Amino acid sequence: MPRKYVRFNYFTTNLTPLDLPVEMAERNIAAAYDMTEFLDYISIRRNPLDVVVNVGEYIAELDRDTFIYDAQNNLYSFQISKLRETNIPSIKRIGNPKADLNLNPDEYIGEFVTVVYDPTFYTISIQSNLYSLNADQVMYFLTELRWRYLAGIGEQEPLALRVVLNPIIDLGKVNMVETAEIYRKIVIKGSDVAAEALAQTGTLNEVSDLIGRAQGINFELTLSIGQAAKEESLDSQTIQEIIGGFRDIQVVEERPKVEVTMREDIESPLEIVNLLAPKLTNKISLVVENRRGIGFEYIHDMFVESYNIPQETIARILREV
Repeated sequence: MPRKYVRFNYFTTNLTPLDLPVEMAERNIAAAYDMTEFLDYISIRRNPLDVVVNVGEYIAELDRDTFIYDAQNNLYSFQISKLRETNIPSIKRIGNPKADLNLNPDEYIGEFVTVVYDPTFYTISIQSNLYSLNADQVMYFLTELRWRYLAGIGEQEPLALRVVLNPIIDLGKVNMVETAEIYRKIVIKGSDVAAEALAQTGTLNEVSDLIGRAQGINFELTLSIGQAAKEESLDSQTIQEIIGGFRDIQVVEERPKVEVTMREDIESPLEIVNLLAPKLTNKISLVVENRRGIGFEYIHDMFVESYNIPQETIARILREV
């Protein structure tokens, strides 16, 4: 049966004031948010809560039937659906014309994202899904649901707080990029200062010379393998020299933005890593039957099976902060 890889991105959960007085507008005020009481309330179906939220042009709904509290691993899991009523796909039978997929007024195309909360570290894991809610939309969704929850239990905050999800940065991931087997694309952006800093490490001297001759200020360089076969790669030695030059720049502000699209090996999914701020991620492997959806409990179980490694990384990173 086909195998599918699903990536999860990791964030800290925080609360920050929705609006600050003018004299405090430039301050970054945030506190870790323990979602346990909020999620315990949601987990009890008889507790009243409107879980449908408008997120931009879409409707999102927390599917309370998917809610799991995994006591053994102390994890909460649930799914949020993005309900779509545009660009509806068709049904097609080989040899016959396509047929419209007609939806009733109360029906939508549901695209789901899995969310896992770890109360030990106040962190949240969000499934990377091109067609479902992104992290910003999940953040907006959780903020609105939290406000409704507080109103429902009769609590009022003196200052309205919103949920903020901050990506967990894993600088050790640069090591993984350096040892990847396949490089599909690298994008380097920066100023003339960044180009000169790279040149001083012995990397991309030609770019620095060209910027100087053209009297340019900013540059963007893209190297790509294009639509080549899955196993094809840019020259590994060249890409590793660029990554090494990036790491050798001691002044962080002088470093260019470098994004590498790579595979750890031929079986791994493509991953884009920003070397300035490499986000903590991990991927799980799922066996998917044709013509069948992926069960939520199966996703949760496979997530838990591989979670020990990112959890250890989270503990290390948060200790260092």
